[in-house]
Amino acid sequence: MAENFGVSYGWARKVIDQRKRSGQSERVRHRRGPRSRLTPELHRALGKWLNERPNRTLVELQYLLALRYQVEVCPSLLSRQLKRLGLRLQKSRSTPIPRSSRPSANRPSHQEAN
Repeated sequence: MAENFGVSYGWARKVIDQRKRSGQSERVRHRRGPRSRLTPELHRALGKWLNERPNRTLVELQYLLALRYQVEVCPSLLSRQLKRLGLRLQKSRSTPIPRSSRPSANRPSHQEAN
């Protein structure tokens, strides 16, 4: 049967098995992976929290989700979801200044060189 339709044996077997189970011949598209724990309700909550205080961090948003909705998500998932929703976190200014741009005791500053 697979050769008649130009498909692999495995795919034809899946279609036959599905037809026996459900009576449906067409293959149904399956969803990859588990369903997201971030429901539309949680998307609205994230938007509200970021509108209230735009400088919230991913860790703070994680904490609020766990505290108020008992939903635990990793920071990377949260970051991807915020990006998909068009919500942005403010850039943090708490990162240390790179060593190369700091004046050092051994190197004279720009003013001293003149």
